[in-house]
Amino acid sequence: MAVLSSCGPREPGLPVLDPVTTYHAMIAQLDPNFPGRGLDVFNDTVKDRAMAYALILRAEANRFASTAAPDARDRVMTCTAWLMANSDLNGDAIPGFGLADPWDAFGDGTTNPAYQEYVITTAMCMEALQDRYALLDDTAGLTAMRALVLACVEPFLSDRYDSPGGLLTYSRNPNDAMHDVFNSSIHMAGQLQRMSSWVEDQAMRERLRRKADGIMKVLVAHQKRAEEEALFWTYGLAPNSPPNDLLHASYIVEGIREYRGYGGAVEVDLDAAIANFEAFADPPHWYENSVTDWQEDPYATRLWSLGQLLYTLAKEGRKEEIEGTLWPQISQYQVGQGRFKLKRDDDRVLIRHQAHLLLGASYFLFPPQPRVRSVE
Repeated sequence: MAVLSSCGPREPGLPVLDPVTTYHAMIAQLDPNFPGRGLDVFNDTVKDRAMAYALILRAEANRFASTAAPDARDRVMTCTAWLMANSDLNGDAIPGFGLADPWDAFGDGTTNPAYQEYVITTAMCMEALQDRYALLDDTAGLTAMRALVLACVEPFLSDRYDSPGGLLTYSRNPNDAMHDVFNSSIHMAGQLQRMSSWVEDQAMRERLRRKADGIMKVLVAHQKRAEEEALFWTYGLAPNSPPNDLLHASYIVEGIREYRGYGGAVEVDLDAAIANFEAFADPPHWYENSVTDWQEDPYATRLWSLGQLLYTLAKEGRKEEIEGTLWPQISQYQVGQGRFKLKRDDDRVLIRHQAHLLLGASYFLFPPQPRVRSVE
């Protein structure tokens, strides 16, 4: 594996890690009973983070599908149980998933309470729960899982939680009702389409597909072409909205991939959307932003952006790029014992960022295979 060349800001100079050893070190440092428990950007309090449980579940379900490792299956079951038991932490009788801390999502002075359900977090948890049954061979709890994810999306199948531009609102809180955001809506559209592949009720199937199609039509209507014919989107529809950063561009690609993979009717050019990742690259580095003037320090790129990119490139089979540029860059974030810091000037080890990296590493190391029988 090539050593990073010296260009731009001084390189950290840490060794390139062995990916297999690193993956096992990462899962070893997780709490065995509460794998998604850890720190987040909001404060210094260790809490359970729904998004982390979802990403860890997906990573380990994928590893189990390839290896039949008993510990992977155990971790999947632990994460599944937590998500199923903690789907309504704000007690509003409508299931969904959010953040364990209060948050002003748009910096407009309106703070959402802890456990406010967010569309992106809910979509990621729904994807994880569906992965559990797609990648493991037993069906215990399948009916309950399907009932839960259908209840999660029921509020969004009318126009009650549509944003002004025809996407979904960022959350179900009125604070966020006026914001049009692509990444969360597209990620959810992918899951709506996926759910339509197994739901038995014809009327519900049509509702799911109709909503997913409507969201994708808005995406296509607002797509932008780079000079190289790559497709990109701004973060939202506000006049001053910037192009999506690396993390959110990756979320959009995941939503498009799921939507297309499960037979979505609206034509969206996935290859052109993936081609836009080249705008984030100046080999051997990957940057947080696609705008050249903002690409000053590659090690200011947040860990979860690199982890989500690792997942995206792995899904596309781009092993050489991962080995030659992305994995060496990720290795510079190591702080020891399977732990990675947020970015160059922030040594915090944050569970949601770790979980994004774990998901990417899983798909890099264990390319999806036909599922195997579980090992008891």
